[in-house]
Amino acid sequence: MRSRLIHESQRRSTRHAQVVQQSPTWWKGGKSLRLEFASTLIPMRTNAPSTLAENWRAVRDAFLLSSVADQIEEIRAGIAANHLGGLAETLNVPQTTIFRLVGLSPSVARRCISLNKKLNPSASERLLRIGAIESLAVSVFGSTDLAHNWLRTRNLSLGNVSPLSFLDTEPGVQEIARILNAIAHGGAV
Repeated sequence: MRSRLIHESQRRSTRHAQVVQQSPTWWKGGKSLRLEFASTLIPMRTNAPSTLAENWRAVRDAFLLSSVADQIEEIRAGIAANHLGGLAETLNVPQTTIFRLVGLSPSVARRCISLNKKLNPSASERLLRIGAIESLAVSVFGSTDLAHNWLRTRNLSLGNVSPLSFLDTEPGVQEIARILNAIAHGGAV
């Protein structure tokens, strides 16, 4: 085995900067990567989003850029159920929150995900509607983190509930869109 100095970018993201004995084993655990050394585990943080979140954002963005006819066709065909997990990861909320927002019981949603099924048209439409609001919030706040925090944070003007909790109904989506547009254009909420 040979020694190596931890790369400078890795040094900043770990708690220890040291010379270590390198072992060839890399493994993924949770959301962080770890290098396994002879007798030492050193956490290596990465900012790389998971594949689920990346896939969700790609589907959401493609949907929002497509024509209305193509959007209708995609909704009728159904969206892959694994995008429920991608949205949950993107917003940093439990999957059960997303299941509730799209109108699925946790057992049905998990079964659809495990069997790689597509969502029915109404659940697909709700999922994509939440994605449209998420995208609008990001463009209004200019930051993904700020937008997601705003969506998750209780708001007194909404009756002390989070904007995210309004996204299970069409009137709720319209109200959140109205508020976001008022914020974007400096109007009264």
